[in-house]
Amino acid sequence: MKIILFRVLISGLRHIRSMADYDLSDPKQVETYLRNIETEYSYQCLSEREADGCHRLAEFYSTIKRDDAKGAEIYKQNCDELKYGQSCFSYAAKRVHGKGVDKNPEDGVST
Repeated sequence: MKIILFRVLISGLRHIRSMADYDLSDPKQVETYLRNIETEYSYQCLSEREADGCHRLAEFYSTIKRDDAKGAEIYKQNCDELKYGQSCFSYAAKRVHGKGVDKNPEDGVST
């Protein structure tokens, strides 16, 4: 969990408060920080329509919230609408492994 949390946290730090301002050994501060991260990524994706923000939001849902279906939905939308390659790859990987979507290895492989 710590490695996944760290990867998501460092992927897009544009917050008013930096990670250094939080005591990540305190569960309440971690919860606050993660809520702020989710708000930031949601704003970047839904309001600003930033492809990298949408990708981070999908990663947040897949890794931190452990909601593969929501993550897959955001990856697919980001791939289809904003043509963000990393999201296309991540969505294809979810299709191959059946994480949050119906498993269909053939959809995830280009011939």
